[in-house]
Amino acid sequence: MNFNKITPKKIKLILSFILFFIIIGLFIVVSSFKKKSLSKPIINNIKIDSKASLSLNTMHQTSIKNGIKQWSLDASSAKLLKDNKALLKNIKVLFFLKNSKEIVLTSPKGIIDTKTNNMTFSGNVIIAYNDYILETKNLYYKKNTNRIYSNDSVKIKNQNLIIINADTLLTNLNKNRVVLKGNVKAILSKKFI
Repeated sequence: MNFNKITPKKIKLILSFILFFIIIGLFIVVSSFKKKSLSKPIINNIKIDSKASLSLNTMHQTSIKNGIKQWSLDASSAKLLKDNKALLKNIKVLFFLKNSKEIVLTSPKGIIDTKTNNMTFSGNVIIAYNDYILETKNLYYKKNTNRIYSNDSVKIKNQNLIIINADTLLTNLNKNRVVLKGNVKAILSKKFI
Protein backbone atom coordinates (compact mmCIF):
# COMPACT_ATOMS: atom_id res chain seq x y z
CA MET A 1 0.00 0.00 0.00
CA ASN A 2 1.34 3.37 -0.98
CA PHE A 3 0.83 5.98 1.77
CA ASN A 4 2.42 8.76 -0.20
CA LYS A 5 -0.50 8.91 -2.55
CA ILE A 6 -3.61 10.28 -0.76
CA THR A 7 -6.73 9.92 -2.74
CA PRO A 8 -10.13 11.50 -2.09
CA LYS A 9 -11.42 8.04 -1.16
CA LYS A 10 -8.76 7.73 1.61
CA ILE A 11 -9.59 11.23 2.91
CA LYS A 12 -13.30 10.36 3.13
CA LEU A 13 -12.45 7.13 4.96
CA ILE A 14 -10.18 8.91 7.49
CA LEU A 15 -12.76 11.69 8.09
CA SER A 16 -15.49 9.07 8.56
CA PHE A 17 -13.40 7.32 11.26
CA ILE A 18 -12.69 10.66 13.02
CA LEU A 19 -16.38 11.62 12.90
CA PHE A 20 -17.36 8.18 14.21
CA PHE A 21 -14.97 8.48 17.20
CA ILE A 22 -16.15 12.04 17.97
CA ILE A 23 -19.79 10.87 18.01
CA ILE A 24 -18.93 7.89 20.27
CA GLY A 25 -16.95 10.21 22.59
CA LEU A 26 -19.82 12.70 22.85
CA PHE A 27 -22.26 9.87 23.55
CA ILE A 28 -20.05 8.58 26.40
CA VAL A 29 -19.63 12.07 27.92
CA VAL A 30 -23.36 12.88 27.75
CA SER A 31 -24.46 9.53 29.18
CA SER A 32 -21.96 9.73 32.06
CA PHE A 33 -23.10 13.32 32.84
CA LYS A 34 -26.75 12.21 32.91
CA LYS A 35 -25.92 9.37 35.30
CA LYS A 36 -24.05 11.72 37.64
CA SER A 37 -26.76 14.39 37.59
CA LEU A 38 -29.54 11.88 38.20
CA SER A 39 -27.72 10.09 41.00
CA LYS A 40 -26.90 13.23 43.01
CA PRO A 41 -29.57 15.72 44.11
CA ILE A 42 -29.04 19.20 42.76
CA ILE A 43 -30.50 20.95 45.84
CA ASN A 44 -29.56 19.77 49.30
CA ASN A 45 -31.26 20.27 52.66
CA ILE A 46 -34.70 21.24 51.40
CA LYS A 47 -36.98 22.01 54.32
CA ILE A 48 -40.67 21.75 53.61
CA ASP A 49 -43.01 23.84 55.72
CA SER A 50 -46.61 22.77 55.22
CA LYS A 51 -47.94 26.08 56.61
CA ALA A 52 -45.76 28.39 54.49
CA SER A 53 -46.36 29.02 50.84
CA LEU A 54 -43.20 31.13 50.41
CA SER A 55 -40.14 32.05 52.49
CA LEU A 56 -38.09 35.17 51.79
CA ASN A 57 -34.65 36.17 53.03
CA THR A 58 -35.63 39.84 53.00
CA MET A 59 -38.91 41.70 52.58
CA HIS A 60 -39.71 45.30 51.73
CA GLN A 61 -43.24 46.69 51.53
CA THR A 62 -44.58 50.23 51.25
CA SER A 63 -48.15 51.36 51.90
CA ILE A 64 -49.45 54.25 49.81
CA LYS A 65 -52.96 55.69 50.22
CA ASN A 66 -54.29 58.38 47.87
CA GLY A 67 -50.76 58.94 46.55
CA ILE A 68 -49.36 59.56 50.06
CA LYS A 69 -46.83 57.17 51.56
CA GLN A 70 -48.14 55.91 54.94
CA TRP A 71 -45.41 53.51 55.96
CA SER A 72 -42.49 51.46 54.70
CA LEU A 73 -41.54 48.08 56.17
CA ASP A 74 -38.28 46.13 55.97
CA ALA A 75 -37.70 42.67 57.49
CA SER A 76 -34.65 40.40 57.44
CA SER A 77 -36.89 37.41 56.70
CA ALA A 78 -40.53 36.67 55.96
CA LYS A 79 -42.49 33.46 55.86
CA LEU A 80 -45.68 33.95 53.88
CA LEU A 81 -48.37 31.66 55.24
CA LYS A 82 -51.37 30.26 53.42
CA ASP A 83 -53.78 32.19 55.69
CA ASN A 84 -52.78 35.65 54.29
CA LYS A 85 -50.28 36.34 57.04
CA ALA A 86 -46.53 36.80 56.93
CA LEU A 87 -44.27 36.01 59.89
CA LEU A 88 -41.51 38.62 60.00
CA LYS A 89 -38.15 38.83 61.78
CA ASN A 90 -35.95 41.84 62.57
CA ILE A 91 -38.46 44.44 61.48
CA LYS A 92 -38.08 48.15 60.86
CA VAL A 93 -41.10 50.26 59.94
CA LEU A 94 -41.08 53.95 59.07
CA PHE A 95 -44.45 55.65 59.62
CA PHE A 96 -44.73 58.91 57.67
CA LEU A 97 -46.65 61.69 59.42
CA LYS A 98 -48.47 64.66 57.91
CA ASN A 99 -45.97 67.06 59.50
CA SER A 100 -43.21 65.44 57.34
CA LYS A 101 -41.71 63.71 60.37
CA GLU A 102 -41.20 59.97 60.78
CA ILE A 103 -41.82 57.42 63.50
CA VAL A 104 -39.32 54.55 63.47
CA LEU A 105 -40.50 51.22 64.86
CA THR A 106 -38.18 48.25 65.40
CA SER A 107 -39.14 44.79 66.59
CA PRO A 108 -37.51 41.35 66.60
CA LYS A 109 -40.74 39.61 65.51
CA GLY A 110 -44.01 40.48 63.89
CA ILE A 111 -46.93 39.45 61.74
CA ILE A 112 -48.50 41.35 58.86
CA ASP A 113 -51.87 40.47 57.44
CA THR A 114 -51.21 40.61 53.70
CA LYS A 115 -54.85 41.48 52.87
CA THR A 116 -55.55 44.21 55.47
CA ASN A 117 -51.92 45.31 56.18
CA ASN A 118 -52.69 45.19 59.90
CA MET A 119 -49.51 44.43 61.85
CA THR A 120 -48.61 42.86 65.19
CA PHE A 121 -45.16 43.37 66.72
CA SER A 122 -43.72 41.43 69.65
CA GLY A 123 -40.57 41.11 71.67
CA ASN A 124 -38.64 44.21 72.55
CA VAL A 125 -40.71 46.69 70.49
CA ILE A 126 -39.15 50.16 70.27
CA ILE A 127 -40.57 53.31 68.71
CA ALA A 128 -38.42 56.39 68.16
CA TYR A 129 -39.91 59.82 67.44
CA ASN A 130 -37.83 62.99 67.67
CA ASP A 131 -35.89 62.47 70.90
CA TYR A 132 -38.55 60.21 72.48
CA ILE A 133 -38.18 56.45 72.81
CA LEU A 134 -41.15 54.19 73.56
CA GLU A 135 -40.65 50.59 74.73
CA THR A 136 -43.23 47.81 75.08
CA LYS A 137 -43.59 44.04 74.67
CA ASN A 138 -46.43 44.00 72.11
CA LEU A 139 -47.71 46.63 69.71
CA TYR A 140 -50.40 46.65 67.03
CA TYR A 141 -51.02 48.72 63.92
CA LYS A 142 -54.49 49.02 62.32
CA LYS A 143 -54.24 50.14 58.70
CA ASN A 144 -57.86 51.24 58.17
CA THR A 145 -57.71 53.69 61.12
CA ASN A 146 -53.96 54.39 60.86
CA ARG A 147 -53.53 53.80 64.58
CA ILE A 148 -50.87 52.20 66.74
CA TYR A 149 -51.87 50.72 70.08
CA SER A 150 -50.62 48.51 72.89
CA ASN A 151 -52.50 46.79 75.66
CA ASP A 152 -49.22 46.07 77.46
CA SER A 153 -47.36 48.47 79.70
CA VAL A 154 -45.41 51.15 77.86
CA LYS A 155 -42.46 53.27 78.89
CA ILE A 156 -41.65 56.56 77.18
CA LYS A 157 -38.40 58.39 77.83
CA ASN A 158 -36.32 61.11 76.24
CA GLN A 159 -32.92 62.73 76.55
CA ASN A 160 -34.20 65.26 79.12
CA LEU A 161 -34.85 62.31 81.45
CA ILE A 162 -38.61 62.46 81.29
CA ILE A 163 -39.99 59.00 81.95
CA ILE A 164 -43.67 58.17 81.49
CA ASN A 165 -45.16 54.76 82.30
CA ALA A 166 -48.68 53.63 81.40
CA ASP A 167 -50.73 50.45 81.09
CA THR A 168 -51.95 51.11 77.54
CA LEU A 169 -51.19 53.30 74.55
CA LEU A 170 -53.23 54.55 71.61
CA THR A 171 -51.63 56.67 68.88
CA ASN A 172 -53.64 58.25 66.10
CA LEU A 173 -51.11 58.83 63.30
CA ASN A 174 -53.55 60.99 61.32
CA LYS A 175 -53.87 63.49 64.17
CA ASN A 176 -50.38 63.08 65.72
CA ARG A 177 -52.06 62.32 69.04
CA VAL A 178 -51.00 59.88 71.80
CA VAL A 179 -53.35 58.71 74.55
CA LEU A 180 -51.95 56.90 77.59
CA LYS A 181 -54.27 55.15 80.05
CA GLY A 182 -54.05 53.18 83.28
CA ASN A 183 -51.56 53.95 86.06
CA VAL A 184 -49.97 56.78 84.11
CA LYS A 185 -46.92 58.00 85.98
CA ALA A 186 -44.40 60.62 84.93
CA ILE A 187 -40.93 61.10 86.39
CA LEU A 188 -39.37 64.44 85.56
CA SER A 189 -35.71 65.20 86.09
CA LYS A 190 -34.44 68.46 87.56
CA LYS A 191 -33.18 69.39 84.12
CA PHE A 192 -36.75 69.49 82.83
CA ILE A 193 -38.21 71.58 85.65
